[in-house]
Amino acid sequence: MSIKRIIVAGMTVLLAVVLAGCGTKSNVSKSSQTVNSSVAQSSNQQSASQQQAQVQSINTKTAQGQAEVDQKIDQHLQSLDKALDSLDKSLGNL
Repeated sequence: MSIKRIIVAGMTVLLAVVLAGCGTKSNVSKSSQTVNSSVAQSSNQQSASQQQAQVQSINTKTAQGQAEVDQKIDQHLQSLDKALDSLDKSLGNL
């Protein structure tokens, strides 16, 4: 019975990590929109080409950050899948 509790606790922690990663992914998207609008408002005196270069740089950094977040989420989901398979096998053996 104690192994069952340990496995369930581990699954709970892993699920919390995955859900936190999903929340981070959503926050990254929202913050990129805020940054893009702030840059556009604060650079009224700059030329259009300078503004475009800044926005492109921000978009590139945002895309890189988004890719990193997606990769971490995928890793956590794979780990969760393995843990669920292990739990399924353990429960089948009981």
